[in-house]
Amino acid sequence: MNKTYNIIWNAARGMYIVTSELARSGSRAIVSVSASCAVTLLAMDAAPAVAEETRVSIPSQTTTYTLSGATPFVVEAGNTIATDTAASAAIVGDNSNDWDLLIESGAVVGSSLIDSQAMNLDSLTGATSVHNQGTITGSSADGTILLQNGGSVINDGRIENSAIYVHNLDLGAPEIDAAIYMLNGGSYVSSENGVLKGVSGVIVQSGEVHITNGGTINSDGSWRSYGVELRGGAYGTIVNTGTIITTASDGSGEIEDAAIYAHTFDDIAAGDYVSVDNSGLLQSDFIAVALYHGAHFEVINRAGGVITAGNSSLVGIQSAAMELKAGANNLVTNDGTISAYGTANTYGIHYGESTSGGVITNTGSITTTGHTLNNLAGGSITANTAVQFHGNNNTLANAGAILGDTNGVTISGSGNTLTNQGKITGGTNAILINSGSKNNTLTLNTGTEISGSITDDNNSASANNNLILDGEGTLGSSISGLNSVTSSGDWTLSGATMNLSGTTNSALWVKSGTLILNGAMTAKGATVDSGTTLQIGNSGTLGTFNGDIVDNGTLTFNRSDAAAYGSVISGSGNVVKQGGGELTLSNNNSYSGGTTIAEGTLTATAGGALGSGNIDNRAYLKLDAASASDPFIVADLTTHSGATVEIGAGSTLQANTLTQQDGSTLTADLTATSGPAIRAKNVNLDGTLNVASPASQEPIRSTDDLISLALIESDNAISGDFDGITINGNAMNPDAFITVVGQKNVNDTHYDLVETLTWYADRYNAAIDAHGTFNLADADDSFTVNTVLENVDANSGWNGQSLTKTGAGTLILNAENTYTGGTTISEGTLVANNVEALGTGNVTDNATLELNTGGDFDNAISGSGQVVKSGDKTLTLSGANSYTGGTTISGGTLVATNVEA
Repeated sequence: MNKTYNIIWNAARGMYIVTSELARSGSRAIVSVSASCAVTLLAMDAAPAVAEETRVSIPSQTTTYTLSGATPFVVEAGNTIATDTAASAAIVGDNSNDWDLLIESGAVVGSSLIDSQAMNLDSLTGATSVHNQGTITGSSADGTILLQNGGSVINDGRIENSAIYVHNLDLGAPEIDAAIYMLNGGSYVSSENGVLKGVSGVIVQSGEVHITNGGTINSDGSWRSYGVELRGGAYGTIVNTGTIITTASDGSGEIEDAAIYAHTFDDIAAGDYVSVDNSGLLQSDFIAVALYHGAHFEVINRAGGVITAGNSSLVGIQSAAMELKAGANNLVTNDGTISAYGTANTYGIHYGESTSGGVITNTGSITTTGHTLNNLAGGSITANTAVQFHGNNNTLANAGAILGDTNGVTISGSGNTLTNQGKITGGTNAILINSGSKNNTLTLNTGTEISGSITDDNNSASANNNLILDGEGTLGSSISGLNSVTSSGDWTLSGATMNLSGTTNSALWVKSGTLILNGAMTAKGATVDSGTTLQIGNSGTLGTFNGDIVDNGTLTFNRSDAAAYGSVISGSGNVVKQGGGELTLSNNNSYSGGTTIAEGTLTATAGGALGSGNIDNRAYLKLDAASASDPFIVADLTTHSGATVEIGAGSTLQANTLTQQDGSTLTADLTATSGPAIRAKNVNLDGTLNVASPASQEPIRSTDDLISLALIESDNAISGDFDGITINGNAMNPDAFITVVGQKNVNDTHYDLVETLTWYADRYNAAIDAHGTFNLADADDSFTVNTVLENVDANSGWNGQSLTKTGAGTLILNAENTYTGGTTISEGTLVANNVEALGTGNVTDNATLELNTGGDFDNAISGSGQVVKSGDKTLTLSGANSYTGGTTISGGTLVATNVEA
């Protein structure tokens, strides 16, 4: 048979070789020729003399062919090299040379005999080369092709091992059953036409290996199968642009298969690594990429690449698209698709317990019905439990979506860091830290969306698992068991329950920005740094914090309903009350930055509740300690226009400066106060004074019942005065005959509340005008005036000299009154208990005048009413009287000195 040949440079061997034009692989033709043909071609070629190399053609045979000599070998198209002896190899080569063997298209090496082997090749320097364009077959447990000391296999054809894997744990080390078995490193390169088939595709026992698969590796074992398996310290690179599919489904409930499997019985040396670069398909029933032992792993799944694991027909079998159980600073980059599915726990990416450090970057799609890991830069991860770590010192970054049906991220390990600026969801937990996992840090940045709880099963400060909030955002998750939450941005926490295990006052730490608690948090304490704000509530009915607060910034309470805070507030910061609801502070606090009541009501029930700073009251402040022995001690208290400060019954206030601005209100309940309700160095008065009068107060029956109560005691002269006084918020009744006035002492250092007759209202600068009308509306009403009624300055409605009695009740005058303007009895009864009780003016009696006295009554009496003489004394009427209602003498003696008397 005549052939055409070329002389080409073999870079691997460093020399020219003679090859056939009928078969090429890339830039290298690899079909060898006979010596005679080569000589004929060279004789016809005018090219200068070069090193010539011929291939020894191995003829068809049924016995083992032993390689010998340095010349390359070829099995030509149509030839079959087989052995008729079981447990033997068709072609063998010892370590005397680095063998170069070409199997042409159409050639066959190997047989189907039990435990037969196609090639068993040793190597002098590890440069043995096998290039297959045909078919290589075997059934040996030690591999169809065995390279004992390195070498390379280039596959443009088909290599298969028909051995059946026997699942027997008593056999010790697992069987090989591989298409290619390399004992000491090497390389495998496959074109798109290359096919490997067997229980396993390529197994490398040790050393450095480089595998590039552009074709198909199809591994199928009854229980165990691997596409590429690295054992015993083997390391290197695996590049897949083709297809690697493994299956292992014997129905026993136990399977173990992987498209790529790296494990060692000896540790890989420091600096050695395993790199997987996939842009094709890696598919397995159990684990697609299993990297179990090694110093360092790098996995790249490129755009268009698919890594998938699972078999829905295998009941109770877990699966993982990728599982890394060891290695330091591992790197995983996904721009393609990672998926896992099955009937038990499944993982998209599963980090094992012996990993340390590492970064996982995803811009593609990681989909699974079980646990998966992390997602970065716009990727999408869909899972039953989306992220699971079983390792230490790992770093996760998510800017895309991690979607877990059960858990979003699960951490079983220590020193791990999760940084999120994307979406994490979990039907139960968005983030779960398992018991025994310590020193893990969760950082949430701007853009974070969390759905599901954040749970630390340790529930212990010693576990030191912490949450950091950076940037800005809203977290609606319940939080349980974490040591601390640190906020370094503008965040709102609205979880229904948020319980921290930290044992210091920095369990909640606001380091910068504003943190709003719109849910219920319980912690040992919180620290608010200078320039920052902790806000409890957000204008609604939610927001509580149960724990002490070290406030060095601003602590704001903002709720629309009634709320209470009973823990201790300390620090150099201030407290702000916002929202329309009422806040009650019930503990003695030591914060010194002051208090601002901007909205709603702030009620203090302990003397030290308001700290030691200034108070700026722009809404409603209620001081209600109910004990003079527990005074409210503050610096300066200023109540602005429209605002109110209320001093409850029994409460007292001690201030440096008290200022009531125009339009403000001071409400005081003095019924249980024995001394001044307010003591201050400086007092500035304006606005309204409202006096609280309890409904149970006994009615006033005489001027003897009128009281004077000390309201303010000042070290310096009191400046200003109230514009008016109200009772229980109501303006004084201008028709009442009793009013309340504010009265300073002679040097203006005391301010008292004085009950007085309205007759003298103008004298005390009362809020209503003075008048002389005594109205006792009910017949059972009575009032006794024991003080002298004298003339006062007239005003627009009254002359200041006359008395008028109205109403069906009884007015009793006991004093020797000196008013001169006369007396008018319009209704009811007026009783005079001495002859001077009605002053010096005339009496107009249109009802009843009862004179219960003796002596000479010379006032002229007119009107339609009657006169009644009572008592046992003798009364003489000497005036010119004209009343027409008659005279009744019910006691004593009545003497008339003239006919008109």
